[in-house]
Amino acid sequence: MLAPGLGRNNKKTFTRSYKTNKKTNKKKSRNEKGNMEKFVKPIAPEHVRALLSTLWIVVLINILSADIFSFMLGDAGETAVAVTQWMMFAFAIIHEIPIAMIILSRVLQRGINRTLNFVAAGITAVYIIAGGSATPHYIFFALAEVICLIFIVTQAKKWPKVV
Repeated sequence: MLAPGLGRNNKKTFTRSYKTNKKTNKKKSRNEKGNMEKFVKPIAPEHVRALLSTLWIVVLINILSADIFSFMLGDAGETAVAVTQWMMFAFAIIHEIPIAMIILSRVLQRGINRTLNFVAAGITAVYIIAGGSATPHYIFFALAEVICLIFIVTQAKKWPKVV
């Protein structure tokens, strides 16, 4: 059975609990000569996965909010750009990246997860900055999105490798 505890460097870990021998009141382990490190498993990867997924949700909500505010504003203060169906299709694909990263950052293995977070954050940042406008509401939302993307890259970079 796994019980929560603190491991080396005060990192939260799960450790195996042991049954005791009723006669000698000694702990029994699977391998009496083995050390405790074989049973300690850090839970940091799950924490990082949840944090990355949550940050992608925040990015997506900000993107959607900026779009909704822009629709309410209409064409005020903006020069009209002719948007084709293929441009909208390309925007839809790029917009799908944060949506996909919500689940992918929870299910992919560490190595591919880190790489994909770096790539997705880069593409999304370019999409936010290049597709933006100079309206105050968009600048505010874009700033929040870019800050979250920086946190995503930072957390993916610092993601500890568990042996």
